[in-house]
Amino acid sequence: MEDNLNKSLIASVASDLTPVTVDLIEVVFDSLLKDGFLKDMPFGNTIISLIKTGANMRERIFAKKLFKFLFELKSIPQLERIQFAERLEDDEETRNSVGEKVLTILDKLDDNGKASMVGKLFRAFIHQCFDYTTFLRLSYIVNRSFTSDLNSLGSCFSLDKHTYNLPLQLGSKLHSIGLAEIKIVYDTHANTLFETTTGRKRDELAYRFEYELNHDAYAIVKELYNIAWIKYGEDAYPRYKTQI
Repeated sequence: MEDNLNKSLIASVASDLTPVTVDLIEVVFDSLLKDGFLKDMPFGNTIISLIKTGANMRERIFAKKLFKFLFELKSIPQLERIQFAERLEDDEETRNSVGEKVLTILDKLDDNGKASMVGKLFRAFIHQCFDYTTFLRLSYIVNRSFTSDLNSLGSCFSLDKHTYNLPLQLGSKLHSIGLAEIKIVYDTHANTLFETTTGRKRDELAYRFEYELNHDAYAIVKELYNIAWIKYGEDAYPRYKTQI
């Protein structure tokens, strides 16, 4: 059964995804039974069977997540997706787990919007921007995150300047899910103010905590919010600018 689900999902990824539209995702699922294209999709019969047998709310929500995931892949030319499926055939370990893992990830998501995020990360995996292990790790982080925090992360980045501004409170939240690191920095302002107002230097210099985004945060921002100037590689990440 698990092997069939695994193969079925990969076949869906490589199939014609033209019918998967935003309108399709938002319609009432019962109306889908009138449309024949679902039966032509490798995963379509599974979704139809869920609907026909009076699927419960959890199953319907899962079906919606699956469509949102697949929708993010339709921008990839079908030939490239077919080639991806063929590459999996040469990688036995990944081939035997990728479909099952993706289905498990989608099932555990607590927000339908996260299914689109996972789809964008999987799209990057298909493009070979990062490896399978990285895809799983980034998807796990998305699953653990509040959607609003991820949206706030995206808004921290400048679209044209290679910098970001990370609010302290958001930095603390991102640190808790593995997207930011704590660093201790010399508090220039506090020390200068002390010297200016007292006329002497501190016996103990002032330091403060700041948060700095890590490589996983950059990868998530690049794929989820299409920040074009973020590239993969040690020397291609943005500069830390300031905290507000």
